[in-house]
Amino acid sequence: PIPKPMQAYALQGTPSLLVIDRAGHLRINHFGQVSDMRIAAEIAKLVYEAGSGLDDLDPDHPGPALGCTPDGGCR
Repeated sequence: PIPKPMQAYALQGTPSLLVIDRAGHLRINHFGQVSDMRIAAEIAKLVYEAGSGLDDLDPDHPGPALGCTPDGGCR
């Protein structure tokens, strides 16, 4: 039998990458290997879309792309 999460997200196998935004929407469903830099860039785009800036970050819940911009630049 196919595991329920694989059915629910139509996963093709492993490795698979799912990125779900704060609203619970599936934003990325990628089958295959992805570099850490690409993942960071994609997450940075979502943080930027949400309007989150460094001043808005909660120190108890830091974002995964702290200090990064959508073009991949990080401090």
